[in-house]
Amino acid sequence: MQGILRRSGFELRRVDRLGAHPLADARTILAEARPVVFDVGANVGQTIARVRHFMPGATIHSFEPSESTFEELRERYGDDPLIHLNRVALGARREERKLFENVSSEMTSFLPLGEHGWGSVAATTLVPVETLDDYCRRAGVARIDLLKLDTQGFELEVLRGGSQTLAAGRVTLLLAEVFFAAVYERVPSFCEVQQVLSEHGFALVSIYDLHHIGQRAGWCDALFVRGTDAP
Repeated sequence: MQGILRRSGFELRRVDRLGAHPLADARTILAEARPVVFDVGANVGQTIARVRHFMPGATIHSFEPSESTFEELRERYGDDPLIHLNRVALGARREERKLFENVSSEMTSFLPLGEHGWGSVAATTLVPVETLDDYCRRAGVARIDLLKLDTQGFELEVLRGGSQTLAAGRVTLLLAEVFFAAVYERVPSFCEVQQVLSEHGFALVSIYDLHHIGQRAGWCDALFVRGTDAP
């Protein structure tokens, strides 16, 4: 069931049955035929494929710092005019930073593996880092409908480098991998990420794909919506 909820002069769309899939929920909340999606931590394009399924008209800005992983990403999507591929990481400042490249590429991170991490570091490489704010200015991006972060514990650094974009209300939805366990050293917790997003006016929509380590929550994906866009 869908309806209109009136609150403090705003019309908010009420949507039931959220929580099955983050991109299905994003599509429902945005109701936008040509959304702008940022895929930060693209790996080999798993999220691009899912965005293409749920939002085929999306323009996607993709960020992947690992040279070998980026080459696979470019082979798959380099000819798509709606996909902008960037071999760079996003962080809190413009710099070069040491990347711990894992034998399992999805575990590659700027953070060392923690107690509950897996795989092993195959190599460490220096990779370029820029900020979300600088990229948006340079690329002329005025809005981000969905900002997806899968940066293996580097999410707070990306948010710090996007503080102006977030404060200006240019991001509607944010989908982030969040942690409850020490998969990496000094990994920010779900509560830390939620606190920063709350300060920028975001509320939690739902969590997805909750994984456990033993009898404890390990990590999941969480979708947040800004301000009066909340269902």
